[in-house]
Amino acid sequence: MAKAPASDMARDVLMDAILDEGEAQRVILSYANFFRTPKTAVKGGVLYPDAAVRMMHMAEIFDEDEIEIFMGIRNPATLLPVLYNKSGD
Repeated sequence: MAKAPASDMARDVLMDAILDEGEAQRVILSYANFFRTPKTAVKGGVLYPDAAVRMMHMAEIFDEDEIEIFMGIRNPATLLPVLYNKSGD
């Protein structure tokens, strides 16, 4: 969705792929790099600068669904040095 909006069928295609013709009351998706990869997690002094945009895209795809997004991070005092070591800049 960075270059073009999602298709009107995006939700249906994703749900068909996830559920494999089944039905569910609740679907839980997990992706460690949803907000950014460790290499690009900090930009311009901001942690996960694209988080709001990525959440907006998810809300657009699932616009008729009730969505909840949870994020868990480790202690920033130990996370930031790891991210710094992995960053390219």
